[in-house]
Amino acid sequence: MAMASRCLIQRPYITQFLSSLIVNLPCLFILIVLFFSFHLVLLLFLACLLVFYLLYLFLGSSISPFLSLSLSLSLSLSLSLSLSLSLSLLFNHIFRLCKWTPTMNTATMDNSTEPSMDRIVAEHIHERAMSTIFLNEKLMKGPPRFREADLKDPRLRHCAFDPETIVFEARIGGGKDGYVWRVKFGDEGPFVLKVFWDQVPPIKAGDYYSMQRECQNAAILQMMEAAVATKPVLVNARPETKQAAIWNYLSFSEENCSPRYTRDLSEAVAGPRTRLISSLPRMTKCYGWLKLPNEIWIDLPPHLQAVNEDPRKLRTLFENHMGCVAVIYELVEEGENEIDTVEDVDTFLWHAGFAYAVDPHPKNWKSGVLVDHSEIVHIRGYKWNMEDYIGRTAEQILEGDGAE
Repeated sequence: MAMASRCLIQRPYITQFLSSLIVNLPCLFILIVLFFSFHLVLLLFLACLLVFYLLYLFLGSSISPFLSLSLSLSLSLSLSLSLSLSLSLLFNHIFRLCKWTPTMNTATMDNSTEPSMDRIVAEHIHERAMSTIFLNEKLMKGPPRFREADLKDPRLRHCAFDPETIVFEARIGGGKDGYVWRVKFGDEGPFVLKVFWDQVPPIKAGDYYSMQRECQNAAILQMMEAAVATKPVLVNARPETKQAAIWNYLSFSEENCSPRYTRDLSEAVAGPRTRLISSLPRMTKCYGWLKLPNEIWIDLPPHLQAVNEDPRKLRTLFENHMGCVAVIYELVEEGENEIDTVEDVDTFLWHAGFAYAVDPHPKNWKSGVLVDHSEIVHIRGYKWNMEDYIGRTAEQILEGDGAE
């Protein structure tokens, strides 16, 4: 870890050196051109002198040998001096670049206008994650595909309900990520409709995209459900590294579902450090995503209007003329959170490669079901980290003081 820290500290200096080298390339190029041009001229002079001396030998010129020898020595000396001077200038310039050392003034480094390498890397990771597509235009009909490529690129399918038939029945509440209503679609329902304040990815590195996270999580859980419905999935029962979490996660793919096991296989088949998953604990069912026009939110009666202390979040709904994406979930009624039920859900999430994005909060659990999918992040999701990838007890979850 110490060596890794040293490498991270030195990276900005390497970057600045390379930048300095690039900036000085024109100067180096000019020096090299002058060097070769000057010596080309000297070589021409020497050639002329050689011709002159040959004429003297063969034609008996009246120029004395002493004068010819003096000219030869003078030109040779000039050539040597100019060569030495040019080389010293050239190598001195390169040496100054190579031996360049940045100042270690802490105040200068902290207030530098140039971003550090760590910041550049963080911004690149964030930009790449935020540009990931997470919506699928296909209607949600039947189980999804669960190939490895699908697990590596999870996309939530489009809701099959007709948005023209939506009826808002009541407000459920809201928070940091969005607002939630109780709705029906014609005679079907009731359901939960969640609309997100952030309809576009956040720009600041470190900020997650709640709509992306929830859609990806919902798509992954559907694929995992389809996988275990086909055949049991063998996973590492004690995943203590990121590699083990990735292995468990990809075990739910179509390619990795073991064909040796059949549906009637018992847990006894698994070894002491493995677990055979033949079913998922109850998870909040997702019915896909819909895009709803902003007129829907504007036309709602006052007692159904979304509320938030930040007026900018409300403007997202009222002023978004492109429409707002919302996700439809099953309505989980209020009920007691049984310790064993919560423990089963937590253990499954751990074995499936999910980490908690924030400290678990009791309000996000109803009847032993996790109803807020922005509380977890999958192994390939933005801001998954090893520190939050730990199994928790139900007591820790239900008595926690998680972030709002």
